Amino acid sequence: MISDTTKAEITAALEARITALQVQIAQRREEIQLLDYDATTATAIIKAHMELLHDYNKARDDGQKLFGLIADKTGETISSVYERYEIEDDD
Repeated sequence: MISDTTKAEITAALEARITALQVQIAQRREEIQLLDYDATTATAIIKAHMELLHDYNKARDDGQKLFGLIADKTGETISSVYERYEIEDDD
């Protein structure tokens, strides 16, 4: 049979362990919230970057169309129009 003193010691040890585990749970919840925040922030940054790329590509496509129109109107190749306006092919 377990003495009252031993029961009290076991109870105190279990309560201390429960408290320690509750602290760990709270810490893990905070970490999860930070990770969720980081993931949300990363997603927002990626979305904004994709929108900027979309805008850039649209502007570039519009520029290509303009150079195509100039080439058609002047009877030149697009490459010669690029040269005339001092634009490199990789711009």
